[in-house]
Amino acid sequence: MYKWGILYGLIFMVSCLGQAQIPHGHAHNDYKQQHPLIDALNLGYGSVEVDVFSHKGSIHVAHTKFGLPFSKTLEELYLDPLVNWLDKHDDQFYSLDNPLVLMIDLKSNHKVLIQSLEELLIQYADYLVRQEAGVIIPGLVQIVLSGGVSADLLENQTTGFLFGDCPMKLFYSSSDDCIWCVRRSSAWSYWFSWKGKDQIPEVELQLLHDLVSDAHLAGYKLRFWAIPDTEACWDLLLDSGVDWINVDDLDRFGVFYQNRD
Repeated sequence: MYKWGILYGLIFMVSCLGQAQIPHGHAHNDYKQQHPLIDALNLGYGSVEVDVFSHKGSIHVAHTKFGLPFSKTLEELYLDPLVNWLDKHDDQFYSLDNPLVLMIDLKSNHKVLIQSLEELLIQYADYLVRQEAGVIIPGLVQIVLSGGVSADLLENQTTGFLFGDCPMKLFYSSSDDCIWCVRRSSAWSYWFSWKGKDQIPEVELQLLHDLVSDAHLAGYKLRFWAIPDTEACWDLLLDSGVDWINVDDLDRFGVFYQNRD
């Protein structure tokens, strides 16, 4: 399997020279990749996901608390390498009009983590999208928080650097309006029974179209997690206008995406 991954990567890297990034690719659980963050950046993924805990006064990258004794900090594994990469690859994939999304999944006390994030992100302010008095100030990187973060915590932040990944709905009302909420996400199985083989049932296809159109009409981008890991599912989601495709095998999806063009 590892050898096939290398082959996929070589094929894709050659084919994507001079090409656009993978704007709909979301590097799910990116820290599990052989080279966290860097693999996703080199392939031009539009979104990268990392899980964090508050640990010993710092923000550490880990999927569960059992991994914390062996973990690295968010700045060591992501923020510093990201800034270094952006400085060396000026406008290769990301720009003020097309920022990289760094989605940070908060795995422990949200209030403590958000306070720590605000203090930490001040050092990277020149690179970050932020909101000031209702106006979005562009940057090369947009920080999006997931993990069920409450709207109150986002609204009460002091820096304006933190945006939200919020629950997906079929209908959105004016009470859902929030300048901080930029993405709507849900487990695939919450809405659908289709497993990514044969044809999706017509009623589920219509539901998918409704979810996408309602979210876009309300100004949100859409993401499903735990999707069927098949090319048929990737095709369906892209054709239906889903904004972010959860990807675990970055090279495989990269080759697939390139071959669609």
